[in-house]
Amino acid sequence: MKNLSLLLLIGFVGTVTANLCITKTLNFCQYGFNQNLNVNSTVDWTNPSTLNFIVRSYYLQGIDGLLAVCNARQQFAQCLGDQYDACMSPLNFIASGESPADAQSYVQLFKTLEFDCNGGFIQSSRNWPCIATILQSPSALCQASADYETCVRRQFGTTCGSEVSWWACERTRRGLLIDSDCPSDTCSLVTSSGAAMTSSGDERSSKLVFEMQSDVVDVIHEISERQKREQ
Repeated sequence: MKNLSLLLLIGFVGTVTANLCITKTLNFCQYGFNQNLNVNSTVDWTNPSTLNFIVRSYYLQGIDGLLAVCNARQQFAQCLGDQYDACMSPLNFIASGESPADAQSYVQLFKTLEFDCNGGFIQSSRNWPCIATILQSPSALCQASADYETCVRRQFGTTCGSEVSWWACERTRRGLLIDSDCPSDTCSLVTSSGAAMTSSGDERSSKLVFEMQSDVVDVIHEISERQKREQ
């Protein structure tokens, strides 16, 4: 009976650990990822734009760069083990005090690598010269992203209206992480008064669009705390 209780306890502890992201483990695994790509050890989820830039610089080196990134990502995932899913959640970083934008950007990067190096690896490796050409050509990249945003927002806008149309476009635009490459790529929102507001450009309009950000942070913190209590 004692042995059975011990086994059940070990199983329970293992399940709880798998549902948590231990910061020390994540730090260690991030350090290993950085070392594999010859990156400064201080680059992590607190400065995801730098991490994105480094990964992209490897991608532009061709297939060898892709393989180097995929090798680093595989070791990163193996290092985290059962904690991978818990760590690769924006809520994990937001609960630790990171901004929603940084949390989303960091997780988005590793989710993209997850696809590039797993489900989409065959297509990536076979067509990387063409993919790299698009990445090196901002005009082609910007046009492709704009077309995609238009397609996404049309689906939401038809059913949910202009406000949700803007939401879908801006959500997609931010997920693509193209601000530095495509500064003219914006998502307009037509207000009830008929005035158009954009997600970038006019400072006043941007403040009006994003003035709810502090409320969003509070809501996300509340959701995160509720999930912790329910575990």
